[in-house]
Amino acid sequence: MRSPAVLLAGVTLLAVLLQASRLPMRWNQISFAYAAYFGEYLWLVGENGWHTALTTFVGIHPPGYSLIFAAMAAAGASPLVWHGVSGLFSVAAVPALAATSRLCWAQRGDAAKLGLAAALLLAVSPHRNAYGLEVNNYPLLVLATCLQLLAFAHFARSHREPAAEQRGRSRALLWLGLATALALWTHGLAIALPAAQLLTLAALPEGRALLRPLGRGLAITALLCLPLLPGLLAVATGEGINASQSPGAALASLTELLPGRYGSSRAAWAVAALAGLGVLRIRRLPADEQLVPLSWLAHAFVSTALIAALICLGVASPVQLPYYLAPLPCLLLLASCSLLPGPKDLRDPADIGLLFRVVTPERAALGVLVLATLVNAAALLGDWHEARTIRSHAAQDYPLVASGTSQWQAGATLALIQFPQYMDDDKDAIDPIYPLLPLSERLWFDDPGVDGMVPFDPFFGQPVRYADDRWLYTFTSVSEEHLGLLADKVLGDGKGLIVAAYGCSFSTAETEALERWALGRGGEGQRNGDEALWLWPEAGRAR
Repeated sequence: MRSPAVLLAGVTLLAVLLQASRLPMRWNQISFAYAAYFGEYLWLVGENGWHTALTTFVGIHPPGYSLIFAAMAAAGASPLVWHGVSGLFSVAAVPALAATSRLCWAQRGDAAKLGLAAALLLAVSPHRNAYGLEVNNYPLLVLATCLQLLAFAHFARSHREPAAEQRGRSRALLWLGLATALALWTHGLAIALPAAQLLTLAALPEGRALLRPLGRGLAITALLCLPLLPGLLAVATGEGINASQSPGAALASLTELLPGRYGSSRAAWAVAALAGLGVLRIRRLPADEQLVPLSWLAHAFVSTALIAALICLGVASPVQLPYYLAPLPCLLLLASCSLLPGPKDLRDPADIGLLFRVVTPERAALGVLVLATLVNAAALLGDWHEARTIRSHAAQDYPLVASGTSQWQAGATLALIQFPQYMDDDKDAIDPIYPLLPLSERLWFDDPGVDGMVPFDPFFGQPVRYADDRWLYTFTSVSEEHLGLLADKVLGDGKGLIVAAYGCSFSTAETEALERWALGRGGEGQRNGDEALWLWPEAGRAR
């Protein structure tokens, strides 16, 4: 531990590599579908004025990330930028969590070790990595949560030390108010953070003196969050989009679906066991050292209970696992606390013998932590190797679609139809075709001028325009009406049209309907196994 900064840099670099390894799983049609999710937000802001950008929710989500994506969309950012910004948020949470742990245990000699343990667990977390490149607000939620936890630890320390200056305490209150506001502007689940911290201070005698200062900090948050009230009221009075579920379904989501969804279930339960051991370690500390870490425990319970309530009310679905990113940082902080030294009497060789002198509880916890790290890292790298293998064979496995993408030149339109093989929550699904599409080229969600089609359409193509006037439509089903309107527009303008389909074996009936339509419109091409391609290279071929 002579160079904790160097070790933390190494852990952060590991997080970067593991996060980047998920790009083959995230660059697919869902990238455009998630981007299209913000179309209504941008349309409402354009219709009602820029001031509504601060009050317009996307579904049940506050406008924090929407503002960021709106800026990227206006600048014509590439999909690589979309995913890269999210990845930056997700990876930045790693050193932020380490800083939270180190600040909490600053008075202890093993603060750096505990901080590195928390950072390492977050860096290799399959759950964080699965959602870290999403074109939505969950990567930002993880970072905002870690920053709020860091601000609360700073607040508690500044008010616990008698020698702290009043200016330092005021600054700590300001940072806490700002960090809490950032979290609340990002996701509604962030309300569990101040709620858990208030409950912890109220429940512990050592914390009650901090209730009034915390109230002043949260007053800053309330002032900054006033623009969210209209959207919050609209969400509260709206109807859930999912069917109401029983508490058993919520419990099954947490204990059966989540642990092994993106990595080893054994490793997940091992980390949970470390968190339980960490709680036991915390409870043996002096009362004044328990305040902040017990707020982590409270947040893990409050946020999980809130998720369960949303599932029962039909606001959330049991299969929507990104919600569990909210309690993840606190769970990992508690797991890192398993490395706190145990009671001295457990080390007495007269009581426990030679074996337990060598394998102390701390060393056992460290061994479990390292093993869980290796298992999760190996699983993530194994997924990357599989994705790399599949995508490297894209041109030879799908020669028709590859030919179509190679003929997609300036001014031409590509309608890419991929029959659904996976849902949007399948974060480990691998699309074999998207490496053939431009990832780093700038694009805009412009009006295509096609009847029945609009920019950011989540159902019929999400049309985007590249800088050389190429248009891309991404369909997940066959709509002869929309394809006909698209053909009329493109061919009528004397431009080239390419219709490519893959995953045809998953929807034979739709593929046959697509083939009849294409041949009826004079398309030149063929269908071969799991793919199909039709071309209209000449101008004025609309019929």
